[in-house]
Amino acid sequence: MYAVQKSAASYASKVKLWLAFCDTLGTDPLGATSADVLRYLCLFQNGDSAGGYLTAIRWLYMHNHVRPLWDDTWCRSLYAQRIAGIKKTFQPARKQSPGIMRDLQSELSRVAWADGSPDESLAYCLGREFGFRMQSECFPLQFSGLPGGHSSVKLRPAAGLSRSALEVALASRKNAPDGAIMVRFCTCPAGTGAQASGRSVWTCPVHLFILWSQRRGSQFGSLFRFSETSFVRNLRSRILRCPAALQPPDVSTVTLRAFRRGMAQQLARDKQPLSVILRAGGWRSGAFALYLDMGLLESEAVLDLCAAEDEAEDAPPRPTRGRKRVADLPPGEDIRRWCQGAAP
Repeated sequence: MYAVQKSAASYASKVKLWLAFCDTLGTDPLGATSADVLRYLCLFQNGDSAGGYLTAIRWLYMHNHVRPLWDDTWCRSLYAQRIAGIKKTFQPARKQSPGIMRDLQSELSRVAWADGSPDESLAYCLGREFGFRMQSECFPLQFSGLPGGHSSVKLRPAAGLSRSALEVALASRKNAPDGAIMVRFCTCPAGTGAQASGRSVWTCPVHLFILWSQRRGSQFGSLFRFSETSFVRNLRSRILRCPAALQPPDVSTVTLRAFRRGMAQQLARDKQPLSVILRAGGWRSGAFALYLDMGLLESEAVLDLCAAEDEAEDAPPRPTRGRKRVADLPPGEDIRRWCQGAAP
């Protein structure tokens, strides 16, 4: 008896809402159809709450020893789809990962090297300089010259007036499934590497790679020997050890996307043309704007580019066929009878 009273108390407010809803429709609360329940679920903007209120209706029927005709297996799949749609439509806005730009990345690489983590120190630099998608493009990198269709990296020595460079050959990329070659030149002053022992080494992919190779010794197999989980955890802890002026407002929002976003933000802050930003990130659509502080770019140029790319890349819309929608159901009509009369 106590269990029944406890259940009644916990479902009381939810049952009251169902009774008020049925009273508005002029429907018997214990004689509802599946169409009525679907309409009821449309009231909610939280999928978890919708599921809880649906459970309360089931309890009401069970408590009154009434068999719900709207709760068979076929109808349950419809309710699950509706609740899933609510969760997808009204999901809370995700906080964007802040970008890790040059100064913060330099400090992170320095701290990681001092911690005895040269792999992570190099990954920070390469992630920002190349604008990598870390999981699919940076972490799988291997040494050049090994057999197989893997992504590899090799050092290109200086030739004539050309600076030394680091070349990355990706086996595939999101917008280049057949692979891509990416090159980043030495960023040290005058390209001589004279500052390699100072601050510039932490932002120069060439000389940091050289130092890392000397410390690594063996140049066979994968470049990096860490797990993704430990990489993110160590990244966030090291950010907290950096100067406060370089730290993002909320370190917990920092993800692996921070390096790619930071690359784009740094180029924008350096007043690089939009074409340079697109080429550096390998973007072929306006999606790149998600990685940028829009205040750093001319909004008109961004909008024009996005519109042009959308018109060129979007697939033609599928023709509508006059299909009925659940929202168009007349009150009280059973969902199965409605579907039988729906347009094919």
